[in-house]
Amino acid sequence: MKSYNVTNEDAYFQRGWSALKVGQTLVAILAWLVLLFPFIWVGLSLYFKTLPSEMLYMETSLIRFLSLFFFSIMLLLTLSYIILTKLNNRDFRRIYERKNAFNEAEVERKKRLLKSYYDQKFGDREIRYKVRYYLVKEEQNIATDEIKKLYQNGEDKAYD
Repeated sequence: MKSYNVTNEDAYFQRGWSALKVGQTLVAILAWLVLLFPFIWVGLSLYFKTLPSEMLYMETSLIRFLSLFFFSIMLLLTLSYIILTKLNNRDFRRIYERKNAFNEAEVERKKRLLKSYYDQKFGDREIRYKVRYYLVKEEQNIATDEIKKLYQNGEDKAYD
């Protein structure tokens, strides 16, 4: 099975963060309950009907409550979206743009390996670049998995 280097920095999806997973899951469940509470409230009041005189008072108070509730939730969501967007943009500018998605030392090692491999296989680089016509001999052809083996074996067994 092929493994890929994923640069996922969210600790929720990494191993060994059980307390974080439980805490964030509970917060998500609580948020869903808070969101569904007004709908459950309305559903229960319609399901368990009371006397018509009491119903008028309950409906008006329910409408006032829901209006206030949804207005405050909308205000809270708008403010939180604005604040979180600003924080995310700031973090992106400060942190993520400066991070490399690859290991620079490994890239340099591979460049050195390739340079020495090409020098050994095809001759000195300066000569190769100055020549207008260069004929590659059949034994100089690179096999399909040769570069892969070169990277895996490193400098010791690079030319076997």
